[in-house]
Amino acid sequence: MKSSMMAPSSSLELAKKSFLVDILRKAADRIGYKQVWRVASRLGNLPSPASADAVRDALRDLFVFLSDEDYAQLCETYATDTAEGQQEGSMIDTSALIQGLIEVTLSSRRKYVVELIIAKLDPNSTGVVSYQALSDHYDVMRHPDVRSGARTEDDLLLAFFDNLCAADGSPMQQLTTTEMMMYCGGVSMSIKDDSEFELWCTRAFCLDRAKMELGAELARVAGSRSHSRRSRLLGEGRQHPLYTTTNEEYGKDLTTTDHTLPKHGRTQNFTRNLIRKACGATSMNM
Repeated sequence: MKSSMMAPSSSLELAKKSFLVDILRKAADRIGYKQVWRVASRLGNLPSPASADAVRDALRDLFVFLSDEDYAQLCETYATDTAEGQQEGSMIDTSALIQGLIEVTLSSRRKYVVELIIAKLDPNSTGVVSYQALSDHYDVMRHPDVRSGARTEDDLLLAFFDNLCAADGSPMQQLTTTEMMMYCGGVSMSIKDDSEFELWCTRAFCLDRAKMELGAELARVAGSRSHSRRSRLLGEGRQHPLYTTTNEEYGKDLTTTDHTLPKHGRTQNFTRNLIRKACGATSMNM
């Protein structure tokens, strides 16, 4: 099943909120799909409600410039009641604006699997995703570049966390769940097929199995290879006696038998001169 880059709940909603699509597309062009979450971060730092001019300036900081028509629609759609002497329509409900941006990027099907990611990263519903939780659950072992050998696991992990660093490049300690959903929404914008997006979510955050620890797995494989196949078949701590008996011990327990000539046996001496007579070896004296 395929869906468009933006997947609101209905085409009517898309027509009413086309300015949200423009905001997201401009943000993806300026800062990249995997950093669209910074839009939610900037807007989330504003009070709710916030002045329309503050919202516009926050978007400008990300090089997202609204046209006069989009700005008018923004004020009309997310305007709040008169507050602190401001005229009606000059205050914007930033929380609703962020939720509107997330709904545009995630259809109901995609939103469901993203909510599974959030539940795994924030099981206590604190509203915060720590970098330790991301490090514990984000997995690159099944990434196509890793499987093909084009990139290493460390390269992909560094790239992932570089996309989630602060604007000045310094590492952050945590993200909000809203910012994390917006990150997944940015990835969703770059993936057209719903099944492919679900596969990315499942593999990247191990929704189908526990994360495989590379070091522990390599140690297990190396330990398994250190034992021979015969030793593993015989059991733990057991070895074949042929490989444990020394030269001095070998043959000490031999039971001797008197191999005497049978009563009617022959000495086989009748083949002694067969080579000269037959001028060559035969099956009887080879």
